[in-house]
Amino acid sequence: MKTIYLRLVKGSGLYDRIIGWYTRSLYTHAEFSWPLDNARPQGWLGAQPKGGVEIRNWDYLTAPFDLFAVSVTYKEYALIEAWLKGQIGKPYAWKAIFNMGVFEHDVTSADKWFCSELVFAAFEKYDVEILRAPLSQRDRITPRDLGLSIILKPVRFNKITDNK
Repeated sequence: MKTIYLRLVKGSGLYDRIIGWYTRSLYTHAEFSWPLDNARPQGWLGAQPKGGVEIRNWDYLTAPFDLFAVSVTYKEYALIEAWLKGQIGKPYAWKAIFNMGVFEHDVTSADKWFCSELVFAAFEKYDVEILRAPLSQRDRITPRDLGLSIILKPVRFNKITDNK
């Protein structure tokens, strides 16, 4: 078995406050550790409004966060890692974010991502259930939903300064 780590961020900027208000959650962003199996990673892989899907430096976002882990097989790990590498460079899914707050129709796309949608899709694509939701609903998954998962296990390390 392998472990994949991801973090749920508790941001405080304007965009974060809007997300927190809408989702009724402290969590406003979700992204993977990079490398995936490192609890104190060199970087973070996720979708952000600025830059879309990228691997960012470990200290690019200094907001408090909680770290979570999920166990997967070696095969699932390799498939998820390869799939995520293939998402790098794709743009942020602004339409999906707007749709989540206003409309009720599916706007999922394999060409654009927002943070929690990318996290959910990476696991769901290879049948690693972290939430009981179909892949077709991935444009409705929020960081709050991920935080409520009973599959993701909290990890004690939760300060970006612990990585130094």
